[in-house]
Amino acid sequence: MSIDPGFEQFISNFQEDVRLKSRDSSSESFAEEQFTEEMLEYLADAGEIEGFQLCSYQARGVKVNGYDFNNNDEFLDLFVTFFNGESSPVKVSKSEIINYFKRLRAFFDRSVRQKYITMEESSPAFDLADKVFQLRENLINVRLFVITDGIAVNIDAIEDEKYGQYKISHHLWDMQRLFRLYSSGNRPEPIEINFNNDFGNTIPCLPMPEENSKYITYLAILSGKTLSDL
Repeated sequence: MSIDPGFEQFISNFQEDVRLKSRDSSSESFAEEQFTEEMLEYLADAGEIEGFQLCSYQARGVKVNGYDFNNNDEFLDLFVTFFNGESSPVKVSKSEIINYFKRLRAFFDRSVRQKYITMEESSPAFDLADKVFQLRENLINVRLFVITDGIAVNIDAIEDEKYGQYKISHHLWDMQRLFRLYSSGNRPEPIEINFNNDFGNTIPCLPMPEENSKYITYLAILSGKTLSDL
C-alpha cells in the first residue's frame, strides 16, 4: 500500500506512543487497550468525543472497549476496537467493519434487555451493562464507534436508525481519518445535516439584499422543535 511521507511519519509516531505505553506487557490484548486509549485521547482532544472510560469485554458475537455517558446521562458513546497490530496499516473491508458494529450493537441490546447476568459481576463490563440498563429510559442518543489501526476501504456512511426511543448513529475512525484530523490542527470535522432525511422537512430561506460580493445572506426561521432536536 502506497503511503505518503506525512502519513507514514504520523503512523510511526502514533505506534511509538502505543509501544511506550505497552512496553511493560507483550500481550496482544494489552496492546489493543493501549491503542484504544491513544486513539480516544486524540478524539477527545479534538472535541469529537467528550471523554471516555476504557472497558474491555468480548464474548461470542459481542465486544466493547470503552464508553462515555454525557449530557446528563441522555447520551451514550460506545467504542469497539478492530486492532491488527501491524507495523503498516492494513486494509480492512466493509464486511469486517460492519461485523464490529454488530458486535458493539449486540452489547447495547443485551444491556437494555438485562441479558448480561451471565457476565462476571465484578467486571467493569458488568457494571457498564448494568448502568445502561438502569438508564435505559433516560437514554436518547447512542453513538457507536468502531476504531481501527487499519485503513477502511469502500465504506459508505451508515445511516442513523431509530431503535425504540433511541437514535443510534455509527462512526468509523481509521488511521487515515485520524491523520486528516491531526493534519487539520485537530479542528472538528464539519457537521452536515440533511434536514429532509433527518427531520422530514426543509428550512425556507429568504435572500437578503446583497451588500457586497463576498457574502450572500439568508433569513431562515427554525421551529423550536427543530432546534431542540438539533
